[in-house]
Amino acid sequence: VREGEARLEMLMSKKQMHEQFARNMEEYENARVSIPDSQVERRHQGVDAPSGIVTLVFTDIMDSTKLWESQPKDMERALTLHADHMREAINEFNGYEVKTEGDAFMIAFWSSEDALRFSLHVQVSLLHLPWPEDLLREESAKLVGPPEKPLFRGLRIKISVYEGEPIPKFDRMTNRMDYFGPVVNRAARLCGAARGGQTVLSKSLVDRLRLKFGRSLDALGSPLVLDMGKHVLKGIREKEHLYCLLPKAVDGREF
Repeated sequence: VREGEARLEMLMSKKQMHEQFARNMEEYENARVSIPDSQVERRHQGVDAPSGIVTLVFTDIMDSTKLWESQPKDMERALTLHADHMREAINEFNGYEVKTEGDAFMIAFWSSEDALRFSLHVQVSLLHLPWPEDLLREESAKLVGPPEKPLFRGLRIKISVYEGEPIPKFDRMTNRMDYFGPVVNRAARLCGAARGGQTVLSKSLVDRLRLKFGRSLDALGSPLVLDMGKHVLKGIREKEHLYCLLPKAVDGREF
């Protein structure tokens, strides 16, 4: 009897979750129709909030607090460069900007391939932005490698990529879909485990990508796949086996 009751409770819980998801999506669609001219919506025209299995990307700038303290004026300019460039890339690779917190982005993608192409792209393209000269004298933003083929230059971005089924919830303040739950927590914690210039993802996602594209991941530009081993993530009981994807253009980066 108890097993039957537990099974019934689980089914009811799943039903409630799907009903809530449907309500959230309906609310989101209504907001898109009723507020088409908001600043946020104009920036994301044609990009729907991903649902179901979603690939989440978190980004953060390494040593941003330290850089703000030492170069406040240049950091203001640098963050504008960074944000504009990130949003161009988000749109180019079919991403959905969920929100920003300070200099960090949370982005959702319908496919893991788009998420990884975005991540690998910005790890290289950010090197060639016109960063302020004084900023480039800072240890965590200086040029590393030859000028014509830099390994590091300018702001160094930590990126995590994680795939799963998060809980969507429409945010009335931003008129955007937001996401919650264990999938979001893990995606955020992966970014915390990354270093500037790394794109970090779970072993399970790497395994799925290799199954689909082959071991060398040719469809993604044959990036280097570096085994980072198992890591303890804050607030998560089990260790997570992590990998770092590195674009060929920056082969030789040391962390």
